[in-house]
Parts: sequence; structure tokens; C-alpha cells
Amino acid sequence: GRNYLLQNRGNDNNWIKIELRGNRSNADGYGAKVKVVTGDLTQHREHNSAHGYNSANDLRLHFGLAGKEEIDLIEIIWPNGSIQQLTKVAVNQTISIKE
Repeated sequence: GRNYLLQNRGNDNNWIKIELRGNRSNADGYGAKVKVVTGDLTQHREHNSAHGYNSANDLRLHFGLAGKEEIDLIEIIWPNGSIQQLTKVAVNQTISIKE
């Protein structure tokens, strides 16, 4: 089939981008599970390089936060099983988290 490039139009909602840097697991943190909690909203992502044939994912995990003003909790479960938590994280930024 054909390849397509889709363009998403932005909005004024809040967001967070998380860049994982593995140390004991792998350099890009592939396989890590990330949970972001903002009030009554909980989101989960597993960090993978791609999700299908002829595709690639951004190394940063993007979480849309709607109108939430602060992130209550970011929890990372690294591939080696270790758990890391950050609390009271500001929105609308890209953060780098090292294992």
C-alpha cells in the first residue's frame, strides 16, 4: 500500500513530553512502561521504537493533558524492573529522565 504523512493541527491544551535515557537497560529505554497521573486522568504508555511495518515512533513520549495545570505523578517501570517516580511536575515541557 501507499505511505502517508499525516499532520496534526495543534491546540491550546497542556501536554508533557518525556524522553527516557536508559542506563542499565538500553540507551533509549525501550520497553519501559510510563504512567502519568493528573487528578482523575491516568494515562499509560509502553516505550517502543515502532508499532507496525514501515513506521517509527518519536523517542519522546507525548501525553496530552487537556486543561490540567500540574502533573501529580510520573511513574516509570524500566525494563529491568526498577521503578522511578516524579511528583508535582510542571506541564508544557519536555523532560529527560535518566534510569
